[in-house]
Amino acid sequence: MTFLTFRISLSKFQISDLPPKFQAFAVQALESNMADAGKFGLREFTTDVSLYERGRPEYSEESVEFLLNRVDVLPSVKQELIKLLEIAAGTGKFTRAMVRVLAAKKANVEIIASDSQEVMCDMFRRVVPGIEILRFPAENIGKD
Repeated sequence: MTFLTFRISLSKFQISDLPPKFQAFAVQALESNMADAGKFGLREFTTDVSLYERGRPEYSEESVEFLLNRVDVLPSVKQELIKLLEIAAGTGKFTRAMVRVLAAKKANVEIIASDSQEVMCDMFRRVVPGIEILRFPAENIGKD
């Protein structure tokens, strides 16, 4: 069994690494912010989570497939189970797109999501009922 952890963070990539049609979206995503610093320096969502869910754009399956290929989750023939931990899953917008891509590619991947905020975890459970979500900040992976 292979374990893979990643965070959807465009700052880990150079914008120029993305296909041209995704570059403008990447710049917009990096410039937007709906969170404020909370206790311990963690970002806390400060707006009605339903507004976040409705207002945040959907991820295209093409962009999700690009990322999953980039981290080697979608090789052509892989039988071994990959456990994928999605960090800062929020309300599950990316997760839902990822589930569609993984199902279409018949990938042997189990997704476990995480977020540091209970309000996000609650919404995630409502809109992505088949995926487990754990509440913890990324800084606490592997602790207790």
